Amino acid sequence: MPEHLRSLVVILGIAGAVFAFVQRPAFGLPIDPVDLRRRRNLWFLVTLIAFLSHNVWLYMVGVGVVVFSQRKREPNPLAMYLMLLFAVPPASAMIQGFGPIVQIFTLDHLRLMSMIVLLPAWLRLRQNRTHGPFGSCWADRFLLAYLLYEAGLNLEAGNFTAGFRQGVLYGFTDVFLPYYVASRGLRNMALFRDAIASLALASFVLSGIALFEFLKRWLLYAALPSALGANFGMGGYLGRGDLGVVRAVASLGHGIALGYLLAISYLLYLALLPAPGKSGTRWLGPGLLMVGLMAALSRGPWVGMVVGVFVFSIMSSNRARDLSRILVWGAVVFCMLLTSPYGETLINLLPFIGATDSGSVDYRHKLFDASLLVIRQNPWFGGGNFIGELTALGMVQGEGIVDLVNTYLAVALSQGLIGLGLFMSVFAASAFGLFVAWRRVGTDSDLHRLGRALLAALAAALTIIATMSPILCVPTMYWLLAGLCVAYVRLAGASNLNLLRGADGAPRYSPVGHTVPV
Repeated sequence: MPEHLRSLVVILGIAGAVFAFVQRPAFGLPIDPVDLRRRRNLWFLVTLIAFLSHNVWLYMVGVGVVVFSQRKREPNPLAMYLMLLFAVPPASAMIQGFGPIVQIFTLDHLRLMSMIVLLPAWLRLRQNRTHGPFGSCWADRFLLAYLLYEAGLNLEAGNFTAGFRQGVLYGFTDVFLPYYVASRGLRNMALFRDAIASLALASFVLSGIALFEFLKRWLLYAALPSALGANFGMGGYLGRGDLGVVRAVASLGHGIALGYLLAISYLLYLALLPAPGKSGTRWLGPGLLMVGLMAALSRGPWVGMVVGVFVFSIMSSNRARDLSRILVWGAVVFCMLLTSPYGETLINLLPFIGATDSGSVDYRHKLFDASLLVIRQNPWFGGGNFIGELTALGMVQGEGIVDLVNTYLAVALSQGLIGLGLFMSVFAASAFGLFVAWRRVGTDSDLHRLGRALLAALAAALTIIATMSPILCVPTMYWLLAGLCVAYVRLAGASNLNLLRGADGAPRYSPVGHTVPV
């Protein structure tokens, strides 16, 4: 039996067990049973089509028809999108052109899901003016400015078709659609919780697969791209120093991308956990996600997770208690691991401290210094032959490429400081708007915990991307998080407005004695 078919049997077994197990009340997944069954069945169908089609275009068409046919039954397109987004590795295929146009469009699983799920959702949301027009908040404006700026740079490069494809088409499908649907598609708390739960459910499956890959040293999706005849330069076997282990990647293509996704999922999932004391098994879900995060053996996501947990804790109404619990339990677990036979290995794996793969940390330091020298030559608009210049500065690593393992440097090198400023402004505006809205909600509200989880996830993502390139699912997730922050601001504003209305719908008086306009 071919390897990819043997992998399919294992994947279906793990996924079936996880889907059955996580429906327990302890996992707190607020998904309607009908929606859960439909999304679960779609996940299995997408996986089966990918592994059994043996042709990338049969897979694309089959998945497109199956998923698109369910769009009218789905009350929350973003939830379905998050459930299916990581079912298959993002191996790509090029739609060939004709005449002078050699290439038209590159399609992979991430872009396919954007086109068949998010594009119809965007068309419907545009007809509903209650969500506010695009450009009604600062995050929208900065994103629009960034997209126009990026499109201008690509079109100015000389090749119109390549510039239009990269700067306009991909900007729309990869950046605008995830952000817009996330920011406008979640109209109430139930839809918000449903979307986060769907992401958590997909991440539970990935964690189960990651644990299997780590223990068995068998990457279950490694043979799929070649079986499809698709292009995919990721998903290979990687170790960690001389430990003799295999880093889990699941369907994400790289261990650091898997860790990045699971760290974000973990922090968002904290918004769904039952209150302390109400369930003794409330940490089953976070524990499963943490196992997958550890199996990826990626230290950047570990650092991002620490940052996110810290942000989540200091935003608590009982921050002293929460921080002390984290420190005490963290110290207990750390001491237990140190006294185990794996203590020395654990120390060597720690970022900034351990000796395992210390060369990757040194490379990042050298890349930062070399990139600053290159950026100074084209500080405002970037571009040029920055890869060649970094190569001349000795930044070619072991795989024979210049690995831009820092998203901020990648943006600054390709788009200059103007592009970097616009890029960072989107997230700064999203985070600031969320924080201001969060300060206005009651501490006993579900919105309070949701705001903490969103800001913690965004802080973690912005930390992790300083250690990795903007590849695979990485950009998709940080644009989604920015959109979720904007959606939260709208949701919190509507909640506060409802609290200020009387029982008859008339406006109440504000604490300072002025009527609140409604």
